[in-house]
Amino acid sequence: MDSNKYIEHLLTQLEEQHRSLWREKLAVARLQREVAERTSEGAMHEKLMHELEEERHLRLQSEKRLREVTLESERNRIQMRGLQQQFSSAVIRCLEAISLLTVTGVLIAETITKAHDMLSGNTLQVFVIDLNGFKILQTQTF
Repeated sequence: MDSNKYIEHLLTQLEEQHRSLWREKLAVARLQREVAERTSEGAMHEKLMHELEEERHLRLQSEKRLREVTLESERNRIQMRGLQQQFSSAVIRCLEAISLLTVTGVLIAETITKAHDMLSGNTLQVFVIDLNGFKILQTQTF
């Protein structure tokens, strides 16, 4: 029976070694999963850092473009203000010129009428001035 006990003892040891081997295999598998997860986490972390850098770069580009557009807008606003002032000055000069031309036209019309009256004696022509020049509205003979 000693040999039977010895065989049982060996079988028990074999079973314990199988259980121990099984536990070790499970531990190795668990460690491999953890390594894979950490590697995956590392890759994910690296990917997230890369995306973060891209977003940061895009934000900096957007801020730079915003500053450029703001400066351009300010320059355009100043230029527009200057053009409005120039236009207002030009309109005032045009109105003054029109007024001067109207007065001059009336004086010329009166002078022509007087000269014509003196030359013809009995025909009166009335001139009215518009922006396009003289127009004879009425001619009367006396």
